[in-house]
Amino acid sequence: MTVASNDRRKIYTGNGAALVFNGPRAFSASHIQVYLDSVLLTSGYSVANLGAVSTTITFITPPANGASIVLVRTMPLTQDTDITNQGKFLPELHEDAFDARVMQIQQVADDTTRSLKVPLTSSNNGEIPNWSALGPLVVSADGQGVEVGSNTLTGDMLLRPNLADPTVGKGADLVAYKRSATGAQQRSARDKLDDSISAFDFMTSAQRADVKAGTELLDVTSAVQAAIDYAYLIGGAEVFCPPGVYKTTSAINVKNGVIISGVGVTPYTNSTEAPKPRGGGTWFHAAHSGVAFQCNANAGSPVGGGVMVRRIGVFRTHATPGAGWAPTVYDYDIITYGVDLTVEDVCLLNAYKGIKITSAGFGRLHVNRLKMQPFNTGIDLDQSFDTCRIENVQIWPFWSDHVNVRGYTLANLKAYRISRSDNAVLSSCFSIYHNVGIYIDGDNAGNTAYALRISNCNIDPGAIGIQFTAGSDGSTALFENCIFAGADEVAGSFGMIMEGDANRVAMANCDLGNYGSYAIAMSGTNSLLRMTNVHISNWAKVTAGTTAIQVASSNEVRQANVTRSGSSAPLWGGTGLMFGYVGGGEVALATDGAGDLTITHNLAMTPRRVYVQQTEPDTGYYLRVHSRNATTFKVRVKNTSGTTVGSGTNLTVMWQAESM
Repeated sequence: MTVASNDRRKIYTGNGAALVFNGPRAFSASHIQVYLDSVLLTSGYSVANLGAVSTTITFITPPANGASIVLVRTMPLTQDTDITNQGKFLPELHEDAFDARVMQIQQVADDTTRSLKVPLTSSNNGEIPNWSALGPLVVSADGQGVEVGSNTLTGDMLLRPNLADPTVGKGADLVAYKRSATGAQQRSARDKLDDSISAFDFMTSAQRADVKAGTELLDVTSAVQAAIDYAYLIGGAEVFCPPGVYKTTSAINVKNGVIISGVGVTPYTNSTEAPKPRGGGTWFHAAHSGVAFQCNANAGSPVGGGVMVRRIGVFRTHATPGAGWAPTVYDYDIITYGVDLTVEDVCLLNAYKGIKITSAGFGRLHVNRLKMQPFNTGIDLDQSFDTCRIENVQIWPFWSDHVNVRGYTLANLKAYRISRSDNAVLSSCFSIYHNVGIYIDGDNAGNTAYALRISNCNIDPGAIGIQFTAGSDGSTALFENCIFAGADEVAGSFGMIMEGDANRVAMANCDLGNYGSYAIAMSGTNSLLRMTNVHISNWAKVTAGTTAIQVASSNEVRQANVTRSGSSAPLWGGTGLMFGYVGGGEVALATDGAGDLTITHNLAMTPRRVYVQQTEPDTGYYLRVHSRNATTFKVRVKNTSGTTVGSGTNLTVMWQAESM
């Protein structure tokens, strides 16, 4: 049989139905290689018709429609026909041997056509001289062959190492970026990446792994500070902190125009353990006794601004709650010295002291959506001349609700301390288990809180709701739409104590209740309290007989619609001035021999005005209050002719007393 053409390779396209395909002529099934979509098969087919003009390849499963099928003959380059001396001369045997040699030649030719070759017109034999490490293959200078070029890379050969080079002008500077949007302009990938700064940009791979794993084996203080310093150097930017735990061993200084942010945190994952297991997010472990984050104004400038701390959490190390528990003493988690600072979506998990603004009163503190469990001080407006805004703060046992932790804060925590401040606003704030909820003090120069406004706040169970200290002289404040409650654990709890002099305080639409002693006690001098629509309940729970509102001499209370419930103790007491409605009721009595009704009012004060009105019987009488003291008042009853009635005349009267 002859070999008329080179049929080493057969190429087909599957149709999803055909199983049988003609392959190259072969003498052994092992000489046929089957490729399906460029994958060499080792099974799934059979080879027949060996030695014939063409083989037959039969698939077990039809190749899919559009599948590429390549059938290739690949023979070993050997000669296996042995012709013995004076043996039989069989034409078929010799012809097959000749055919095999031709097929081998065809195989070599087929492989050669797929290799690099020097053109036939070249005088070079194709040998490549002078091999050298990393030397590229280039066409020789005479254009006749291939040789090894210089291993000093040029042109496109530099692309790979240049892309891997982080220096300016290389790396990301070589990659273009353009947003798919109308009007978008092309810029380099480096320029695009510089839109944001990550704290990870300044960490080693080991530090990044440590933060992600939360193992806290490595200190990352200098890396975080370097990121902030760079953001400040370029005129201000946001430093993003990916989720993890960042161990710091000294204060992080957040500079003007810098925002440090994370992804937020989950305070705890289980509320029954003590302490509660911390959740995930961007956490900073301040593993030192100093300030965790501080904000300082530029050198030579009294005030800075544009600083923001948001969507991060800070935690400290404290002993496990138990008998006699006390926290470890630390400085503030966040403090600002004359810098406009915004704190937003932050969790101070177990701060000894939370946030403070101080230093000459410059700068403003804006807080929004803050979660915290402080042990000594929550928010401290120590020195702030203008417009601090404290909103949506929740002081809650995020770290531990253990009874000994609660006992410590009831004895020590000043939740919101306001000292030297102007026009500060607290809105939608909450506190629980505090010693004092709102603590208003003064500074060493005699300055205090002016135009303080507190609204929509819930100062839940604690020892004292509001305290104006002896250093708060001259403070002015408004409380509106607030609820204040005493803690059952504290025997001598108060709603509000005013120890300062010359304070001017207004309270509207507020509720005070559940106190062991007074709801309100004014012990200073020359202070004015104005109350409108205030309800007082459940006072004198421990100290029996204490009045709801106790006013010392020279102080003044002006009120309208102050109501009470839950306690039989007197509403008013003290020798100070009280103006407005102080009490009232309805009684059924009989006149005495003088024609008087003697009504016991239990106001613990002598009312300045008393109004009475007959409700029964239908017979008309003239009523006149003619004497009053700290426990009773007398009403003279006359008939319509002006004659005083006799003893035993029964009347039901309503009465209302005012203090002025």
